Amino acid sequence: MWTGPGRRPLLYVVLVLCFPVIWLYTWDRPMYSRILLSSLPSNAFERPGVSASRLRTAFANAPNTSEFGSMGERIAAYASHIKTLMADTRLSRTSLLNLLERDFPWFWPAAPIFLPWSASATATASAHDTTGLVISVGTGNVVFATHLIRSLRNVLQSTLPIQIAYSGDADLSPDGRDQLLQLGPDIEMLDLSRSFNGSLVGLETAGWGQKPFAMLASRFRKVMLVDADVVFLQNPDRTFETQPGLVETGTLFWHDRAFVKDDRSRRDWLRSLMQEKEPSEMLQRSLFWRANAWQEMESGVVCLDKGRPEVFMSLVYAAWMNTEVVRTAQTWQHVHGDKETYWIAAELSSTPYHFEADYGGAIGVLETVVGGGIQKGHRICTSHIAHTDAKRRPFWFNGSFLFNKASTSLQLADFTHWMTGAEDFPDTPAWDMVHATPEGVMCQYGATALPLNGTKYEQLIDDMRHEARNLGWG
Repeated sequence: MWTGPGRRPLLYVVLVLCFPVIWLYTWDRPMYSRILLSSLPSNAFERPGVSASRLRTAFANAPNTSEFGSMGERIAAYASHIKTLMADTRLSRTSLLNLLERDFPWFWPAAPIFLPWSASATATASAHDTTGLVISVGTGNVVFATHLIRSLRNVLQSTLPIQIAYSGDADLSPDGRDQLLQLGPDIEMLDLSRSFNGSLVGLETAGWGQKPFAMLASRFRKVMLVDADVVFLQNPDRTFETQPGLVETGTLFWHDRAFVKDDRSRRDWLRSLMQEKEPSEMLQRSLFWRANAWQEMESGVVCLDKGRPEVFMSLVYAAWMNTEVVRTAQTWQHVHGDKETYWIAAELSSTPYHFEADYGGAIGVLETVVGGGIQKGHRICTSHIAHTDAKRRPFWFNGSFLFNKASTSLQLADFTHWMTGAEDFPDTPAWDMVHATPEGVMCQYGATALPLNGTKYEQLIDDMRHEARNLGWG
């Protein structure tokens, strides 16, 4: 349409105007970067303990996999600049957006994605201060998501809006989407392929790695990311108001099971990334850092307040770690999927973050071991990991309501007791890793088993079992 006789002069004008920009961007990227940097305000690179010249040098080029750890300084500088923009709505966002586009070309932020620096979010925070659940769902776990949503709505009376995150028809079929949308009001679809460059991110092969992108693409400011096979034992609607660590930092993570593996490679890798950076207080308290626990985080539920610039940029960092090039060269060589990237991104960018103190516990049926050996006494053998709230009450567990979610038998699990993990190895119940089954069943022992029967949880579990049977389970 631009080659008709009457339109050629306009075409020439467009080419003349656009050529310098195209030339700078495609043939002289360092010069383009210098132009972007020169357009930023003088205080854009203010970071305590880090020289502005060092940060300007770091920003001179787009990040690459060799900067996995030092990327944290860039993320922190971004957060500092966003705070400046949020404090003065008259300041232009153009330079910020141009730099973000250069450094994270896979991200296409557009409405209704929540962006903390947008003028509307800054001017009318109350209207945009929304909280919601984001459930990552593929065709293979629609049935688990169905049970989760029915339990939230029918048993726990949750009213939080829900976004179902997926990546195109190949990930979640139209039939699967229709099935989930029919579960009630305030349920909507979130197609990640509309917000990210799929070829750069590698969404089709990302698996669990899609999850940080789902949080990033959500319209919610306060996001609770939930795996499809999660079972809540409390209504989650007021989590952002009632959990002190989340209120303080805008983040809430939960620990995985605490067990030691004779392999220091993960911790050594993190140490190498930190270089001379001092570990945060949260990391110093962790069994991962102090006692070589093999896993630190269980990402079945993740809570983030994206309205805080440091939290938002930390999430961008975690997503970057899960892009195809970075995860192949670095991240997934050392950790399992997305699960450790949230707190590692926060740690490396000096973003305050919070873990619930107890490590993962067990929920299932109490057994008595009569013979000798280290497991003498009581134990719970289960594939379900139990997690607590700040008051050490059961909050959620994973693995759905099935004894083995990978089996086609659809056998319902029984839940009569639970054990909490503790904060340190002398007090932490032990896990029998040697005799773990292929179905993921492990036995926890060495702690007091707390009953569920005869408590308020008994009725909740019965009601959720009823929802499961309505799906044909059991």
